[in-house]
Amino acid sequence: MTKLVRAIASLLAVMLCALSPATAGSITEYVRPQPEAPVQISSCGVGVQFSGNQWGAITSTLNLGADFTNTSSKGAIEVVFRMQLSNALGDVMDNVLEQATGQFAPNAPIKGNRWAQTDAWPGLGEVQCSVARVLFSDGSDWTAPKSVPSAAPSPSP
Repeated sequence: MTKLVRAIASLLAVMLCALSPATAGSITEYVRPQPEAPVQISSCGVGVQFSGNQWGAITSTLNLGADFTNTSSKGAIEVVFRMQLSNALGDVMDNVLEQATGQFAPNAPIKGNRWAQTDAWPGLGEVQCSVARVLFSDGSDWTAPKSVPSAAPSPSP
């Protein structure tokens, strides 16, 4: 009987993974250029991890990550990243803010910042990473300018 339960649980896990719209290979990640930012993101990562429990229930976790360099002349102590989640059609589904804290010296590459989200975003197709805010050790800060909505397209003649 135990073999049958394991076989059914495995089959359900495979079926769920096959039907899930957010798989690690189908999500595009990229860094939004911000030449004016005092912190530059060198890489942005995203992946989905599926796990099952002893009763066959499958859950998914969205894993996010960012590697960066403090390109300012001041030490930073906090960097807030915006992870914009969009569907395959480019519609924004959510903006997730993640924070890295520590002592980030000027021009030192910082690697290994990872975060996990357990909410589900069906249809997730793209994650765009950017710097939202930087707090420096002297108490000053930098905040990304608010984006201005683009004008509505003109109707075709």
